[in-house]
Amino acid sequence: GWLRALRYHIPRESDGGAIAASAAELQAMLHGRLTLPKRTEWLQMLDRVNAGAGEGAKLTKHNWVACSSAHSELHGYPCSLWMLFHTLIEHSPEATALQTLDAIIGYVVHFFGCEECATHFAAMAATREYGLRTMAERGGRAR
Repeated sequence: GWLRALRYHIPRESDGGAIAASAAELQAMLHGRLTLPKRTEWLQMLDRVNAGAGEGAKLTKHNWVACSSAHSELHGYPCSLWMLFHTLIEHSPEATALQTLDAIIGYVVHFFGCEECATHFAAMAATREYGLRTMAERGGRAR
């Protein structure tokens, strides 16, 4: 699901793989569980991972340049999240791109705070293959 997509498809160049390692640690903590942890337990798990993480993976308050403008109310967290989704899809091999998309859809449907947005996104993604094209279909160009 979601942690697997982060673990395998988040770029490692800028942090040396620290975020991917943190996602792997969270995945290991959840292994064998039949249900997701409640909010309090989840936050404790994140704190444990964050405490042992290298500087590149620690949760910090950074502004994404692509998500800023004179109208800050239109950007922030949602914009950063969509940028992350785009990055994960871009770094997914074609063989696993639909799995990555499924993980993103699952995250939005189950965890995104705006219920109307999540419902709209799920409806748009219902075909699962909308807008995903192979490299050959793109004329050999990157996405």
